[in-house]
Amino acid sequence: MERQNLLVGWHVTEADIEKVRSRLPSCDPHVSDRRPDLQYFECDKPSLRRLLLEADILMGWIAPTGSRWLYRSTPRAGIEEGNPWC
Repeated sequence: MERQNLLVGWHVTEADIEKVRSRLPSCDPHVSDRRPDLQYFECDKPSLRRLLLEADILMGWIAPTGSRWLYRSTPRAGIEEGNPWC
C-alpha cells in the first residue's frame, strides 16, 4: 500500500502522533506550526493551509475557509468553519 501524508489539524501532543502512527501505519503524520497561544483543538491556520497542498488526508475538527479546494480529492466528511461538506 502506498504511504499517505496525513495532516493533523489540531495542536497535537507526542502521544497523539504515536496514536496516529500505531493506528494508521500506512500514514505519515504531519502537523501545523506550534504556537504557545493556541489551545489543544486549535491549529495555526496559515500553516495548515500551506501543508494541505501536500496532504492526502486531513484529520481534524476544522479547516480554514476555502481549504477544501486545495485537496487532491473530494473530502468525504467534515466541516469547513461551520459549512457542511456532506
